[in-house]
Amino acid sequence: MGLVMVPMIAILEQVAIAKAFSNGGKTDSTQEMIAVGAGSIFCSFFGCLPLTASFSRSSVMSASGGKTQFTNFFN
Repeated sequence: MGLVMVPMIAILEQVAIAKAFSNGGKTDSTQEMIAVGAGSIFCSFFGCLPLTASFSRSSVMSASGGKTQFTNFFN
């Protein structure tokens, strides 16, 4: 059961973050699912940890004025 629930929670978290930071814009949940799936497949070849987003990290970066994904390098 956990094998099914972990990816579902990861996708739901990713979609929730996208909707929270879209500033009222339209979001495409399918695009988020494809991104999580493609990232997970890519990481499987290199033994990476499962790919998912962090709502708290995204909130802190947004509140501190981070505008691009390059700010995660300094995080």
